[in-house]
Amino acid sequence: MRSRARKTVAKAPVHGAKLVRANLEAARAVAGVQKVFTIDGPDLQALPALERYLKEGGEQIKADRRARVEGWISELKEKVASVVFTSNQTGVVIAVDDVEIGKTPLVKPVVMDAGRRKITASKDGFAPLTRFIEVAGTEHKVVDLQLVSLTGSGPEGNGSGKGGETPPEVKHTPWPWVSLGVTGALGVATAVVGGLAISKKSDFDDELAKVPGDAAAIEDARSSAKSFALGADVLGGLTGAFAIVTVVAFVVDYTRKPAKAQPDEKQGAFIEPYVGPFFAGVHGAF
Repeated sequence: MRSRARKTVAKAPVHGAKLVRANLEAARAVAGVQKVFTIDGPDLQALPALERYLKEGGEQIKADRRARVEGWISELKEKVASVVFTSNQTGVVIAVDDVEIGKTPLVKPVVMDAGRRKITASKDGFAPLTRFIEVAGTEHKVVDLQLVSLTGSGPEGNGSGKGGETPPEVKHTPWPWVSLGVTGALGVATAVVGGLAISKKSDFDDELAKVPGDAAAIEDARSSAKSFALGADVLGGLTGAFAIVTVVAFVVDYTRKPAKAQPDEKQGAFIEPYVGPFFAGVHGAF
């Protein structure tokens, strides 16, 4: 194998140190290519050496040799992928299969063997990130590595704030809880009055069953049972209405976003939802 490489170098026309270096690198690459093609997977170091050989040799390389080298390059490229790494941070150390390849931003795409590759990204002050990707031959892939700050906020954090500012908090109103309390109280009252209505209905039935019956007592029992039944119905309706208001109040109050502007002359128009025990709506300034 080495003797072939030496013969390849010896036959090449020598026109300066550049071409000599290119021939030597190409000879090593040729040896690597011939060795690699007997097993699975290309030799990544051979590819740039062969490309440089063609570039620096130019027209001084014979046509048959150029065609043969171009064939090797084409075959190698079918077995490697090109991956571009991006990140939300600069200075992130990128490693492929535990071999460091550089820091972001990387100027050029990274050429790697096709298959399953382990990608790791690390930077002081950020949680390390490990991902596994599948790349195919000739594939051009973009891998975005988003690091999360261990300190929380800021432009180099997890995006929760800008310039280190704490995101504005939503001030919740007490009305949803007030409405919930009223709903609970009405529910209890409905249960109590409903129970009394059932009791009064039982008294009415007992009066009807008496022989001889007392018309006055029957009418009094009927009226009492009817009043309690009506009261239970009214309270039940109010309980249902307040239950709906309570749900709406919680949804409106706990899903709204913090106001971006206050109603003053400089900040212009704004609009904001509000809720109460008997209402829900919006208010604002224009």
